[in-house]
Amino acid sequence: MELAVNGKAESIITGDQDLLILHPFQSINIVTVNDFLLSN
Repeated sequence: MELAVNGKAESIITGDQDLLILHPFQSINIVTVNDFLLSN
């Protein structure tokens, strides 16, 4: 999470349910691969 914030990431792509429940974290989208691919 620190790397994503410091790197100014727009999204974190994960299958980890513990991370997915944090969506959104600050201004970072946390989504599954399927959700990411369907949104682009």
